[in-house]
Amino acid sequence: MSASELWRSKTMKHCNLIMKRDASAPILQGLMHLNTVQFIDMNENVPAFSRTFSKDIAKIYDVEQKLNFMRTAIEHSTVRIPDQLKNIETNSIVSLEQELDKVIGEYKSLAADYISNRQRNDEIYEQLLVYKNLSKVDIKDQAERDNEEVKLQAQITGALVSDENADDSLNSVVFTIQRKLTYMVIKTLYRVTYGNIYYETFQFEERLGNDDESGDKDLVSLFVPGQESLARCQKVLNSFGAHMYEVPDNVETAKKNAVEALDAFNMTLLLSKQRQDNILAQTAKYIDFWTEMVHEQRQITHTMNMFNTHEDMVSCRCWIPEDNMERVRAEIEAIDFREHVTAKTMLVEEEVPKGVSPPTHFPTNKYTAVFQAIVSSYGTPTYKEINPAYFYLYQFPFTYSMMFGDMCHGFINAFVAFLLIFNEKKLEKIHNDMFELIFFGRYIIFIMSCYSMITGLIYNDFYALGFNVFGTTYKWALDSSGTKFVADNTKVYPFGIDATWHWADNSMIFLNSYKMKLSVVIGIMQMLFGLIVKLINLINQKKTAQIICVWIPEFGFMFAFFGYMVFCIIYKWLVHWPEDSNPPALINMLIQIFLSPGTIDPTNQLFNSNKVQSGVQTAVFLFAVIFALWLMLAEPIHEVIHMKKHPNPETDRALSDIIVQQVIHTIEYVLGCISHTASYLRLWALSLAHSQLAEVFFDQLLGISIKMTGVAGGALSLLITYGAFFGATIGVLCMMEALSAYLHCLRLAWIEFNSKFFTAEGYTFEPLNGECGYGLAITSDMVRSE
Repeated sequence: MSASELWRSKTMKHCNLIMKRDASAPILQGLMHLNTVQFIDMNENVPAFSRTFSKDIAKIYDVEQKLNFMRTAIEHSTVRIPDQLKNIETNSIVSLEQELDKVIGEYKSLAADYISNRQRNDEIYEQLLVYKNLSKVDIKDQAERDNEEVKLQAQITGALVSDENADDSLNSVVFTIQRKLTYMVIKTLYRVTYGNIYYETFQFEERLGNDDESGDKDLVSLFVPGQESLARCQKVLNSFGAHMYEVPDNVETAKKNAVEALDAFNMTLLLSKQRQDNILAQTAKYIDFWTEMVHEQRQITHTMNMFNTHEDMVSCRCWIPEDNMERVRAEIEAIDFREHVTAKTMLVEEEVPKGVSPPTHFPTNKYTAVFQAIVSSYGTPTYKEINPAYFYLYQFPFTYSMMFGDMCHGFINAFVAFLLIFNEKKLEKIHNDMFELIFFGRYIIFIMSCYSMITGLIYNDFYALGFNVFGTTYKWALDSSGTKFVADNTKVYPFGIDATWHWADNSMIFLNSYKMKLSVVIGIMQMLFGLIVKLINLINQKKTAQIICVWIPEFGFMFAFFGYMVFCIIYKWLVHWPEDSNPPALINMLIQIFLSPGTIDPTNQLFNSNKVQSGVQTAVFLFAVIFALWLMLAEPIHEVIHMKKHPNPETDRALSDIIVQQVIHTIEYVLGCISHTASYLRLWALSLAHSQLAEVFFDQLLGISIKMTGVAGGALSLLITYGAFFGATIGVLCMMEALSAYLHCLRLAWIEFNSKFFTAEGYTFEPLNGECGYGLAITSDMVRSE
């Protein structure tokens, strides 16, 4: 599989499949494994519940739901996942449903018993803890003394005793309550008894139950005078979900009985858990086989619902890639022979219906898949439209490298990506959403990082430092203003930027100007190339009118003005400007083309001849205006003429709508050319940000240690600052900056480049396939690792 297969989508054949109804299931099963036939719904106007096999599909969904129940139970259990086997006895949906009903019924019964016994076990365990800690909340003597003092004081003061307090004997209540509710319960009890209670609390160290929120509990001993107050307290405790206990006469005997009951329940729970695990282990052997069988049956039945039925024959139209036609025919013939089909299955090629577009299909491999995924995230290419992913193979890493051009940072990311590629057989078994995303993009990370290393050599950036690899072409000179670098005109720096520019005082001015102009040149070249791709698409689609009315003015406008801009940038680079000269500002010169056509300000003179420059810029202005008017008027005129020659009330539009739409399109295109060109300045801006960040990290971290005097202090400082420098380099520059550059690449690819030719009005080729997701062993690991 080569990258050329990304150029245009595969040629699709429109076919009609006619076969015996009895043979449809085995034929569809065979075609499913080929993964190369997309069926067309012949009953799209028929409601789903009215189709032939709607009841069968409902049955399959029920079985699938039951199967998912058992699968989920196995995934959340601790049973070992055995090797998957095929169960020959349950080879149909009916037999599988019977088997699942039996297994689920037994499992649910055991699970219900287990939950009931577990609750009872927790209750006994809590009761045992209460008995063990009764002595820590025993305040009966103190409560009785306090109660006698209260009664004596009441007699002295002559306080009246209400009927409800006539029985003033103390009543004891021992209960447990969730720790977070203890304060609220005591406060409520205090209010309902008018403060006439005595209590003591104790916090259990042990956690009770399986619920994280209700596991922490307190033991409370409460003494209340009077039966009426006791009744109120009991109602309050019940409303808060407290567990009340009676204090036994013989606490030791009660503890012994609780321990014996607890041992019995623990044994029961152990046996119940073992029986549940045995059921899950037996079922786990066949889960993948059953899942695949149910998925295939669901796919086959759903596809058969798309067929037209004629007595004992069925037919359906489908899309098949031209390259796979012979494979499909051979598979059908083999199935007919194996199943002893009386009427031969026919696969008839047909003409593509008018107005119908075939699906879009691009075969990909592990390298090209990520580039195609970037395009698919934006939109599916129209059938036989040139695929942007073909150009992304080189364009995407190239634009990325202009923003992330550093030899060392590129090497770090390339090395990490290389490790992912080298160990991909082992790493592809790791199933984590974040890691899978990075692993899927390992090849694009590697190629982008390699491009960044090359661009870093051109920029002469090594951790934002310039290295004098080939020997500088500048030398020190002395004049009236002091020492400065002077170019040696007898030498030319062989590759990239001379390292002296990194040390010069005007380094920022030069590098910014260079990268900014380079970004504009690259951007305009890419957009012009996108328009050339659009021309190829229009020629392939035989849209001559679109070429004349739309493409020529669009390309002419951009080439006239922005092509002249590129020419001026390159011309200014090539011309030698003496030190005392005043080179023109290109921005002012280009603005003057539209503000003062034909006139050249002396400060904006680029060419030697003012007359030549005036003539060229006048021509640029005229061409830009002519092409803009051409784009605005040609398409409406053509559409009006076409409507008069071929009137169609359903598709014809009003003249005003046509004109307004084309005027809007023209304005959008003209302004879009300017905004898209400005958008490419992000190539310069991010490169500047990256180099400045790297320089700041080096100067403020390693630079401080390098400048320090003293061996001990310098070594200790270097040890500390190097860790900070390493963390900043990896975390900020190699990760955050790399992600930022990648996102900006997406913007340039999707908007600035794709908008020039990519219509993205297709739909993806979705063949009948038998893929049903990860196996039980993988999904169990994923669930249990959470």
